[in-house]
Amino acid sequence: MQTQTNNMQGFAGDDIQAPAMQQPAGALMPPQSAPRPVFAQLAVWPDPSTVARPPEMLQDHLSATTSKGYKGVWNLDRNVSADVPNSQNCSTYLTGLPPTLGYYDLLRCLRFGKVVQTHISPPGASHRNSAAKVVFSNRTDAERLQAAVRDGTFSWPGSRVNFMWNRVKVAAQDASEPCSRAIRVTGPPQYVNELDLCAFMWSQFYFDLEEIVTIEHESNETTLEIRFGSLWFQSENAFHNLRSTHAQRQYLSVEWARDPCDIDNGTGTESH
Repeated sequence: MQTQTNNMQGFAGDDIQAPAMQQPAGALMPPQSAPRPVFAQLAVWPDPSTVARPPEMLQDHLSATTSKGYKGVWNLDRNVSADVPNSQNCSTYLTGLPPTLGYYDLLRCLRFGKVVQTHISPPGASHRNSAAKVVFSNRTDAERLQAAVRDGTFSWPGSRVNFMWNRVKVAAQDASEPCSRAIRVTGPPQYVNELDLCAFMWSQFYFDLEEIVTIEHESNETTLEIRFGSLWFQSENAFHNLRSTHAQRQYLSVEWARDPCDIDNGTGTESH
């Protein structure tokens, strides 16, 4: 069995390589991100403007319960504020993050519990640093992140991270559901490889990517674990598209994998 990790920062025009970051004692810091694999820089990648993705939301139709900066399908239930008390909100918002932050760097630091959705907002005219929306599957895990920001164990050198609860609330998710932001794809290596799988997914929907890990590689079979930035609209789209519309789906096995951020309650270790 061979295990190999390829780190990526998403495929939306972000930096190829994250800056070196030194880890202060006790802080939850990711290792230095490696460059993207060569295939991610090839000309075969489609223009992102041609990729099927949620339509732009017209300003005239903004919902009072939807974030004004949201660019997706605003009237889906999961994109409007949940009717739950503030004490049950599982959606968080971080500001003061490094300006070159990628999904690999962010998610490697979020080992507090199962993550449902992440979205990184890069620096803009009004702010020099990045910000990120992070939605957990339950309130307890979200409060772990809040505590880590408060006590300084969730930090980056040169950045002052701030935590707040997202005003667009999200209720806790069904803990019995096996779905996560990670899937495992098994099949012949001529079909199960990063280039072909990512090119197919890019043709179907937009996604952010933490990393792709080679779980097993033999001459006649490969298993890849694809870790997306979000479950919603990303890993769930990949799961169903690869099972139903991929040209070689009869040769593929597609299963849910456990979110690497999903930890045993109170231990700070990954569940397996």
